[in-house]
Amino acid sequence: PCSNPTTIDKLLDFAVACKNPGADEPIFPLTVLTDHEDLAHNIIANNNMIEKLVASAYPNERRITPTTRLDTNVVTGIVRAIKEMTISVLIMGWTERSRTTGFFFGKKSDNLLDATNQTVLLTRLNHLINITSRLYVYVSKNSEYEIGFEKWLKLMANISKNAGAAVSFYGNDLTLKKIGAFAKNNKTFLDSTFIIVNNIANMYDIVENIADDDILVVVNSRTKSISYSAEVDSFIDNISDDFASLNFIVIYPESSPLGAIEEIAQLDVLEPSLIGENINLFQKIRDSLGKR
Repeated sequence: PCSNPTTIDKLLDFAVACKNPGADEPIFPLTVLTDHEDLAHNIIANNNMIEKLVASAYPNERRITPTTRLDTNVVTGIVRAIKEMTISVLIMGWTERSRTTGFFFGKKSDNLLDATNQTVLLTRLNHLINITSRLYVYVSKNSEYEIGFEKWLKLMANISKNAGAAVSFYGNDLTLKKIGAFAKNNKTFLDSTFIIVNNIANMYDIVENIADDDILVVVNSRTKSISYSAEVDSFIDNISDDFASLNFIVIYPESSPLGAIEEIAQLDVLEPSLIGENINLFQKIRDSLGKR
C-alpha cells in the first residue's frame, strides 16, 4: 500500500528486491482512498506519479500496475484488494500508527493481521536496498512451525541476492538449525552467520552497532500463532522510538487460512501445557497444505 509519496520509491524498490531474479511476478502499488472528494483527480495523480517512477527507475519491469481502491476503512480496502488480486505478500511502510500495540493488534476493525493470513512485511527504510551491506535477522522461537516459514526465507534470500548483502541470523538453537537446513537444501545464504540468542533483550546491544546502511529484520507472528511473542512486540515498538535512523523490516509469516480450523482461534498456544500439542497441530496443517 502506498499512502506516503515520500516513501513510494523505497517501497517499490524493496518490492522489486523481494522478487526472484528473472521471475515474472506482478507488483501492485496499492492506494486506498477513503475520501470521496476529488476522487478522480487523486486516482489520476497517484497513478501518474507511480508510472513516472517505474518508467525512470524500473524500465525493464513490465508487471508493475498501480491499483486504487475506494473504501470507508483503509484495512478493509487492503483486505479486499488482497482477495480480489490473490496477493500473496503485503508490503507496507512504517508509520506511528503501525505500532504493534495499535494498527496491527488494536481494535477489531483496524486489525489487519487478523483480517488476512498472507505474509506481511512492515518496513521503515531510509535508503534504497542496493546500498545495504548486511541484514541482521532475528527469528522468534518456534518460527519453524509456521506455515509461511520457508516463504519468508525465500524472500530474504531474494533480498540478500538482489542487494548483494550478507545475512546474520539470530535466534534459538533449534530455529537456527532449521534455517541452516533450508540454506543447505536451497543452496542459499552461503556466507551467512548464525548466532544463538535466547532472549530478545540481548538484541538491543546488537541494534546499537548496526550501521546506517544496514537493515534489522525481525520475524514475529500473529497473536494466536505458535511463535508469537509479546516481548518481541515490545522490542519492535522500542527500537522504532529509540533508534530514529535505524532501517528495519518486521515480517509476519503466512499463517493458517482464516476459518480453516476454527478451533485454532480458541487455543492459547502460549500455555506451556499446550505447546507440544500445538506444535504437532501446526505441523499437520503445514504438511496438509504442502500436499495440495
